[in-house]
Amino acid sequence: MLVMLCAGFISGVIGCGTDDDNPWVGTWSLETFEGKNVQEQVAAAKLLLTLFGVVDVSYSDNWTFDDDQTWERDITIVAGETVSFEVTGTYALSDSDYTITPKSSTIPTEESEVDLGADLDPLESTFGNTEMDSGTWSLDGDTLTLTSKTGKVYGFKKK
Repeated sequence: MLVMLCAGFISGVIGCGTDDDNPWVGTWSLETFEGKNVQEQVAAAKLLLTLFGVVDVSYSDNWTFDDDQTWERDITIVAGETVSFEVTGTYALSDSDYTITPKSSTIPTEESEVDLGADLDPLESTFGNTEMDSGTWSLDGDTLTLTSKTGKVYGFKKK
């Protein structure tokens, strides 16, 4: 009886999923885009903006992937004033392939919630990387690299 109880406990513990089952689970900060360091690009913009009297400049782009295959992207841009928005959706992993599907976004306009529907990239012209929908991924330590089918490469660090 004790052996069966212990066996049941062990199989129950083993059956419980952990974040190790899905290496994407957690919050990731966008560090590189197309091989360029995002923060170095922000520093270059800050140098230019200081000529116009803007000294408070920063950019953060954090992606949180949950175990239930949903994700949230929080972007904050500071260039004198702060603008923040978020994109949410779902994702799927299959071996080294991924699919990311944006569903909705709060965009800093008079409309607080925008339903993306069939148009998945209303921010593309401004921010350049909301069209990322599928491709391949790799993980090296705390670095997640996504290569979209369009050839764009995104590098993230786990927070």
